[in-house]
Amino acid sequence: MKRRTFLTLVGSAALAGCSTDKSTPPVDIANGISISALPSEESEQQRLGRTFSLAGFQPTGRAIPAGTEFFVEVDRPGPHVELVIGAPGFGPTDPRVHPLTDKRFTVTDAEGGPLHIRHTGQASDEPVLVSFGPSVRELPFHRLGQPLDVWEQALAAAEDSAPVQLPSERAVFTLSAAAARQYLHGDIDQLLRTYDEIIGVEDAISGETDDDSPDRRSPLLYYVSQGNPGENPNATSYRVQYPSDSLDGILTVDGLHTSWGMWHELGHMHQQSAWEWDAVTEVTVNIYSLAVQRHFGEPSRLTAETEFDTAAQFLALPDDQRDYDALAADHPPIPNAGFFTMLVMFEQLRLGYGDDFYPNLHRLARRRSTAPNSEIPTGKDYLMWASSKASGADLTGFFTAWGLRPGESVRAAITALGLPPSRPDLTELRS
Repeated sequence: MKRRTFLTLVGSAALAGCSTDKSTPPVDIANGISISALPSEESEQQRLGRTFSLAGFQPTGRAIPAGTEFFVEVDRPGPHVELVIGAPGFGPTDPRVHPLTDKRFTVTDAEGGPLHIRHTGQASDEPVLVSFGPSVRELPFHRLGQPLDVWEQALAAAEDSAPVQLPSERAVFTLSAAAARQYLHGDIDQLLRTYDEIIGVEDAISGETDDDSPDRRSPLLYYVSQGNPGENPNATSYRVQYPSDSLDGILTVDGLHTSWGMWHELGHMHQQSAWEWDAVTEVTVNIYSLAVQRHFGEPSRLTAETEFDTAAQFLALPDDQRDYDALAADHPPIPNAGFFTMLVMFEQLRLGYGDDFYPNLHRLARRRSTAPNSEIPTGKDYLMWASSKASGADLTGFFTAWGLRPGESVRAAITALGLPPSRPDLTELRS
């Protein structure tokens, strides 16, 4: 499940109360936090061609109580530095953003919460040094690879509702102290490394690399936050939110090895807008889930006696009854059809053209996102054209069989690629 949300930019006259204050008492620079520069969220979202943005703000290990005035000082102020109060997906409102355009600010935030800094720039830029006044508190905080004794002591002393944070290399986890005490047991660092592993698998099927190419992995962060009980897990820009009554499945290593829900939500954060349309939002996301499932050696969620058999019934219908988008409708053309029946089409492309197919498709979509004046519109048409190019085969017949009904313009564009026809058994492939 995915949602859209945006951080709230707070001006100096807003209720949150952020203002310059030249008479502020000195802030203890000895306790300053060095924050390296990260590329802008907008530029990374466009470069990767993703529907959602990753987070360019970094945790400080500090928090402020609700309604408490505090001071913040930055050694190199300007539009490239912002204070972000609150963690995305944690708490009743979106995080609040204060530009740090002067050396010292006085801030009061009605909700309070963890403090983060967004420092936008080039990797070669000098870090900024940020310091906070005495009313700011350290929260229970454990960064991957650091000793656990300080974290354990802070967690034991924290109030149940206090926020705690655990950053890995790729993700930042925000939950309550009560939930951390209840669910975080065993090797915490191995848990954090497992999240990085899952994100790495989804990066890999997205065709992202560790080198300094246009396909390089993003240094921006994925936030994973505790939500309200009874809600569905969901994803949007910056974060995945998981309900507090379902945390047991995502806060152990063993649980993560079978957590389709977490793989799915992180998959939403990898989806590309070029080949997405409304009917497949909850379909293409599971390309990434299946990749993680294969990585952990788990049996496929797609089985011959259910999804593939249902797909075969659909493919056997007369031409005029095959409408791919209708498979997810309230009254599909065949019984028991749904998103996983639709996923079979995407899995057959991988089965037919190998594990390089989806990395190649993602790379093509990234080139489109940075040069958007393509004659092929986004959505179905782009999927059919780019899939043909990525596979090295004319897939017009395959997509026609699946009821995508390509029009004359995309048929002509695929023909212009001069590719051989697709393998004749493509619609019959099963995992």
